[in-house]
Amino acid sequence: METTSKINYGHEGQNLEFKTSFYISAGNHDMDQQFVVFKAACAMMNAEGGDIYIGVNDSGNVAIGPHYGVRGDIEKMSKICTNDAYARYINQRINTYFFDAKYVHGLMFAEETDSKDVVRIRVKKADKVVYMHELNSTARLAFRREGASSQSMNKAMIAQRENELSEEKAKSSASRKGEIIRLRIQEAIERKQKIAIYGYSSSNSDSKTDRIVEPICFICDGRSIWAYEEAKEDSDPLRQFRLGRIENVEVLDEPSSHEGYYKPACVDAFEWSRCTKPSIHITIMIGPSAKNRLVEECPSSVNFLSDNGDGQWLLDADVHNIAPVKRFCQEFKDSITVYAPEELKKALGLVEQVEIKEESKINENTGFEVKCIRERIKMAFTILMPRLSKKLNLRLAAAV
Repeated sequence: METTSKINYGHEGQNLEFKTSFYISAGNHDMDQQFVVFKAACAMMNAEGGDIYIGVNDSGNVAIGPHYGVRGDIEKMSKICTNDAYARYINQRINTYFFDAKYVHGLMFAEETDSKDVVRIRVKKADKVVYMHELNSTARLAFRREGASSQSMNKAMIAQRENELSEEKAKSSASRKGEIIRLRIQEAIERKQKIAIYGYSSSNSDSKTDRIVEPICFICDGRSIWAYEEAKEDSDPLRQFRLGRIENVEVLDEPSSHEGYYKPACVDAFEWSRCTKPSIHITIMIGPSAKNRLVEECPSSVNFLSDNGDGQWLLDADVHNIAPVKRFCQEFKDSITVYAPEELKKALGLVEQVEIKEESKINENTGFEVKCIRERIKMAFTILMPRLSKKLNLRLAAAV
């Protein structure tokens, strides 16, 4: 087999396959080479897609010779004399080897390249398991790309792939839905119009309700909106709505009418918002897993965390509502230490955990009562030492 080194297509891998011919196997001339080519395409469709180059050998070089490559294939086909006709023929052969060929035609397509000696088959990822069959057989076969090879899929692998695709569809659908909701809200904010929020899941009432609000702005890096709800004028009309809890949004043909009452949102560590400053002070020492969960669910909390230096993190902040803090602490009850507030410790049954024990003893000579405050001092050191240490390091660095 002759080759030319002017062009090299790299190395075969997860998304790249080389075949010297669409007709004749380089290793076994009795093998159905068209099935081999389409097997690689099937495997790519059942993975992440890719490209198959016809007319390229395993080294990535263009294959040229009397029995190999695109030229050799075209010479064997009396009715085909151009690369374009050759590519069209490959596309037609999809009908011979694939079940649901109409669907497969939308996923793979053979086309000419800049080189007259190479034809490329572009393969897209399928959103369902693709099956094919050997020539003169009706047995359903499925393949999946594993590195540079195409592996046969058994029933367990097929079921796993179907589950993966189902989860991907659900995530994609939710993402598209979320983007539509976001765009509609953005439109209402720019046009200063009211919106109807449908199916809002409230954590306070544990129910789904429809709301009419005036969206003011996005908060929490776009994860929530700050809005004026006229129906709540008697209590607190300025409210936060989390986008992930909204089923649908409609922009109403009704202008916003309470702009004079708008106030900026004040967001706490648990991403609860009010127009007033948070008034409940919390001091909690949390471990790595609790810290990671908190930052993942409430990215704003990173501004209220300080590294204690021993794998523990101090959450020292003011919050609007104790309820989300309580839920968080209940989940990580065994790996946290609650210092404040007292009502949180009592609600979690953790009064014993950091209870400040005061012991008294009477000095026999003076009758003076000495109160032992060991635990109180320990608490103060636990909270303040990380901060003092940072300040000391900064001063030492400045002195140097």
